[in-house]
Amino acid sequence: MVAETTHYEAQVFSRDAALGTRVNVNVQATMPDDVGLDDAICHDLNRDGATDFVVTLWGHGNGLGASFYDRLVALSAGDAYRFWVLPTMDPAAGDFVTFGQLEPIVLVTRDFVQLRDWPAEPRSYLAYDLWVFRGDGVVPANSIDSRFPKFVRFTVKPNWQPAKLTDDDKRRLASDPRATEAIP
Repeated sequence: MVAETTHYEAQVFSRDAALGTRVNVNVQATMPDDVGLDDAICHDLNRDGATDFVVTLWGHGNGLGASFYDRLVALSAGDAYRFWVLPTMDPAAGDFVTFGQLEPIVLVTRDFVQLRDWPAEPRSYLAYDLWVFRGDGVVPANSIDSRFPKFVRFTVKPNWQPAKLTDDDKRRLASDPRATEAIP
């Protein structure tokens, strides 16, 4: 089954009053009519005193495809909200970590990447990236910890050890972390 782009609309309300405008949200799903809401988190992620929201959406799939999710992030922006979509694999509450006062809330995402060096067999990895919440934006933050981006070889046996890769391999494997802003 091939993933299709599914369109949703999102908006934040407080006591029946809309906070900002409704936005279009596009997510990849193998069963477009049945995207699952997996969980939701409410917290002041960008430290502006207002509650922010993260909703996890599962697009279905089989095998490895069942691991792919989107996280819809609603960040407070004055009297409105801005929305961001971050793809990840197998999200969990433990993906929200702290790095002390410098970056009190950091989100870790995972992506599946492959290194294809013909004639060698392709090698698969999980790429881990860091994100921070600044103002009303979601910003890549691998620079706050020298271990990121982190690459772990994807094998049949469970594996958590960082892969031993050259700097050139790391550049070629870079997962191109992306946060897509949802547009009104």
